[in-house]
Amino acid sequence: MIYGYVRVSSTTQNVARQMEEMDKMGIKKKFIYVDFQSGKDFNRNSYKKLKANVIEAQIIETALLANFNHGTLVTTAAKRITNAAKNIPVMEFGARR
Repeated sequence: MIYGYVRVSSTTQNVARQMEEMDKMGIKKKFIYVDFQSGKDFNRNSYKKLKANVIEAQIIETALLANFNHGTLVTTAAKRITNAAKNIPVMEFGARR
């Protein structure tokens, strides 16, 4: 069984694009969990329900995996840059993906 997870930051944002991607992957709507909450942490209702339903060997698909990991990648890169710069001021890091 394949589950999907869609998240947008607020109820005013549209999930249509992510839902289309889920449909292209063949994920049935009844197996797609949707949250309209910030991604600051994992304290989200649909995410918790999804996590509770997932057992070993099942697959979780997300159309925009960057929702989970982009912030971590930027933070890690920023830390490496500031460590390498030592006492030299760093102005910005850029947000290239």
